[in-house]
Amino acid sequence: LFVPVWFVYNSNFVLFVDKSIRAQNTGDFVKANIPGDAGIMAQPGFSVELSYLTDNRVIGLHPDPDRLATLIDFYDIEYIIFGRYYTYDAYHISKDSAEYVGGNPDKFELIGTIDEDYSEYYSEDNPARTDQVWVYKVLR
Repeated sequence: LFVPVWFVYNSNFVLFVDKSIRAQNTGDFVKANIPGDAGIMAQPGFSVELSYLTDNRVIGLHPDPDRLATLIDFYDIEYIIFGRYYTYDAYHISKDSAEYVGGNPDKFELIGTIDEDYSEYYSEDNPARTDQVWVYKVLR
């Protein structure tokens, strides 16, 4: 008798909730273009999604570009991924490292640009609704 009343007021019961994943386009790109055993360094926030969507080892992009080379070698990182919105437009997360990666074509090669659409999560007037994500290969 109590279950129908409870369900009306608690409609997010775990067995009935749809799976909600951001960065699906980036995950699809990684699965199609990057080997599953490759290490990835991704902007903070993306590492969780990519860990869920792919079989790759994923760690966060360090904010200090002076430490990047050491961490890339230590964790055997082969790819770096970051997006426009969180890196440049809104939060400037790991911005210095992203600028270092983008500004050193002799060390990092741009292999893909992905358009993400987060309209499922944000209103139409929210600038976080879309993002452009860049994927760089570490050149050895």
